[in-house]
Amino acid sequence: MLSPSQQSSKQMVQTDTDVLNRSIPSWPSELQRYSKVIKHNPILGADYTIQCKEVDGFRPNKYGIWEGIVHPSGVMYYFEASTKTYTGFDIQRCSDDQLLGLKNWMDAARRKLQEDAWFLVVEPITRQNEYYYEYYCAVLDKRVITWFEAFNADLLFQECACAREWNHKRLELEAQFWKHVDFFPRHYNMKPSEANELRIHLEWYLAGDKYYFIGAKELKIETEPRQQKD
Repeated sequence: MLSPSQQSSKQMVQTDTDVLNRSIPSWPSELQRYSKVIKHNPILGADYTIQCKEVDGFRPNKYGIWEGIVHPSGVMYYFEASTKTYTGFDIQRCSDDQLLGLKNWMDAARRKLQEDAWFLVVEPITRQNEYYYEYYCAVLDKRVITWFEAFNADLLFQECACAREWNHKRLELEAQFWKHVDFFPRHYNMKPSEANELRIHLEWYLAGDKYYFIGAKELKIETEPRQQKD
């Protein structure tokens, strides 16, 4: 016969399993980026005034357990500190049932993850009147995203002809990590060396067929025929 503590532990595992069965692995470029945009009040209008010697810190935007954070682009995203979870979903539009279901998922995911330093990102969605949770984990010191379950990521690697080797897969996972930093920049402090490395990566990705790089050197490839002189 199980003791009360063993029964409670067994019930907790069963409950977490049920909750996490609603998890859907995703990644930054797949998630809806933000669902709340900060809009000007049409009555009050904009206010661009800076008061004399105004040096106040950021003023907190608290919505229950969630902190609202204004992205440099002007949109709002949210952070929950106890589970280290971000979401771009508009928390202010959630019903009490949605918030409770989301908190239950976050708690279960954190117990499953067993990685205190990792961050969770979650996007609640509704399918056939049921709540599900698209998610990924961001690992800042490794500069990579990951998940707490194995799954077929063929959609993530759909632009790769044949991704088999880990080093090949990790390139995409690191690229997705930088998208995460772009979407949720709070808590990531970029070192100068990382900024320089990221600049080189971005130049490589954006160059198309006109440039290629050897180390830090940039060589231009002429893709159009030269005009002949008369």
